[in-house]
Amino acid sequence: MTQQAYVTTQDHSSDYLDNLAHDLKQPLVAVANLLYLIQEDNQDRFDEQQKTNMQLCINECGRIHQMINQLQALSDISHMSLSYQQTRPVSLIEKTLHEFDQRIDEQNVKVNIVSDQGEWILPRELISQTLSHLIDNALQHGATNDTPVINIICAVRGRHLELSVIDNGHGITPMDQQRIFRPFYRNVQQDAKHQQNNKHHQSSGAAGMGLAIVRTMMHRIGGTVSLESQTGPGAHFKLRFPTHVNLNEDLNRLPSDELLTVAM
Repeated sequence: MTQQAYVTTQDHSSDYLDNLAHDLKQPLVAVANLLYLIQEDNQDRFDEQQKTNMQLCINECGRIHQMINQLQALSDISHMSLSYQQTRPVSLIEKTLHEFDQRIDEQNVKVNIVSDQGEWILPRELISQTLSHLIDNALQHGATNDTPVINIICAVRGRHLELSVIDNGHGITPMDQQRIFRPFYRNVQQDAKHQQNNKHHQSSGAAGMGLAIVRTMMHRIGGTVSLESQTGPGAHFKLRFPTHVNLNEDLNRLPSDELLTVAM
């Protein structure tokens, strides 16, 4: 397949996904609104089991709505305009983490940041969105033990940056590792545990699209995402992507001598 044919195919696929997502939203919103009305009108008549079942139905509508939003996000990546900006990786990491402050506090997660101190020309918004998906995934599936820890590490490797999100959770089985970046893939056992512990909460990762979006975003900028994990020791997701000139120093410096560590 020629490059032109590939781009055309990608454009058609994106348009199809976008139209499908748009068509699904309207009836879903109608069903969700009806469920809310039924729940509100029957608070005094429903027993506890009926209330629980109704809440589960509403939560599932929320999950499907998230799936549709992420489907649209996946289709939009190929048309996303890339804005390269002067960026300090540690500032980008801290800003992205800020949106998870409440969840980090509620789950009592210790977050450590180890980052290169330089300034680079990066597609800041895309990298932030990609990192956000990995942090969400770590909070949902990795922060599952009594003393959850998430380490975020950014280091220079030649003309590339490597950005890692590492948790100390239960890890990912080899079978799941082969499938985890597929759209809509969900680890059934982990999902059941998460739902049991969070019956009345929704999670943006529940749609099973976050890691597929991460992979597509990395491809968009000529980067990669990889996973290192075993059942037990946790999971290590690594983004590797090309960067432009370091505004402060020469690209050939030793990155290990210039790391900034931040504990949160």
